[in-house]
Amino acid sequence: SVAGATAGGGIIVMGSLEHSLSHLTLNGSLRSDGESFGEDIRKQDGRASSIGPGGGSGGTVLLFVQTLALGDSSMISTVGGQGSPSGGGGGGGGRVHFHWSNIPVGDEYITLASVEGSIITGGGFGGGQGLPGKNGSISGKACPKGLYGIFCEECPVGTYKNVSGSDRALCHSCPSHELPHRALYISVRGGVAETPCPYKCTSDRYHMPNCYTAFEELVYTFGGPWIFGLILLGLLIVLAIVLSVARMKYVAVDDLPALAP
Repeated sequence: SVAGATAGGGIIVMGSLEHSLSHLTLNGSLRSDGESFGEDIRKQDGRASSIGPGGGSGGTVLLFVQTLALGDSSMISTVGGQGSPSGGGGGGGGRVHFHWSNIPVGDEYITLASVEGSIITGGGFGGGQGLPGKNGSISGKACPKGLYGIFCEECPVGTYKNVSGSDRALCHSCPSHELPHRALYISVRGGVAETPCPYKCTSDRYHMPNCYTAFEELVYTFGGPWIFGLILLGLLIVLAIVLSVARMKYVAVDDLPALAP
């Protein structure tokens, strides 16, 4: 930096829209940090300035990649610089953006990123009475249906996402009235993009799609418990009448006088 000033972090770009990286593995540091100011700025007459300069703003890291792996000791950083001890404010945090060149969906979905390291975009500390810098941002390309977040992960089990975007709030809870009483939601590859959400019965005793037992399926085939009960009652009445008539005929035959020889 020039005398009496701090420099920003600049910009780091890897890949491009036309020529993205098929895979990026990072085991070290990728930094675009703002410069910190560690000493008082003094005027030309030798007296200390009442307020020193603030820290430099964090820069930008822009990655055009298809898949990413950050090792456990790796770091991507665009933090703001620290302000001078004479009351300089901290530099604002920078930006890290992942532009995924291809996001597979449905059965072709694969995990885009394995992140064991750190991604830091915090603002720098202020010196003396100086205020800290604001935090920066981490963003990714908008995710297709069923996926969310910076790294386009599958929406949690029991939720679905039917629009493009990355916000977690776009993963809506599945309608509870569409889930049978004896069922649990299940995960599917690539996330759930539409309702009804996929589920399975809690036991092999129950059968899809309503998770009924064999007897319950019979009951609901005839319109449910009330109608099935009325039908069953009607059948019992008819059976009772038939048996009663048959018994009366049998008794009548037994009561006939024997024919004389």
